[in-house]
Amino acid sequence: MFVQKLREGLLPPQRLPFAGFWIRCGSLTIDYIVLYIIMMIVAGVGVGFSGLRNPDPFKVLRLEGLLLGIQFLIATTYETWFVGKNGATPGMVSCRLQLIRGDGSSLGFQRALFRCLARLASSFTFGIGYLMAAFDEEHRTLHDYICDTRVVRK
Repeated sequence: MFVQKLREGLLPPQRLPFAGFWIRCGSLTIDYIVLYIIMMIVAGVGVGFSGLRNPDPFKVLRLEGLLLGIQFLIATTYETWFVGKNGATPGMVSCRLQLIRGDGSSLGFQRALFRCLARLASSFTFGIGYLMAAFDEEHRTLHDYICDTRVVRK
């Protein structure tokens, strides 16, 4: 009933408990710490198995490119899986936040993947895409606008 009224425009969007800028920064920091630990393990294993005793610069560059691709794949899978399945990453869960669409429904895996890739646009703007959340009335970032999502408090 609430979603239908929201769709019809009978309830103003300010009624949703939108997550503020700093709590979103906190949840993102928690996710980055978890991903950092995973990435260091992957990098350590990759360098350990590479057998680079007398490193050739081209072999090192290939290894770094391979590790960068693997780390990007892990980070994308991490966010897509948790957001698609639970509507929140572990950092969001610990801060009691949830991602929803504009109509109040859950995201699903396809939109979660698209949102994860759209976060690159927020990053490529030197962080201005993230900073938008501090000045927007719904605390939406650039990738939230691109994917029609909101971060709300549970």
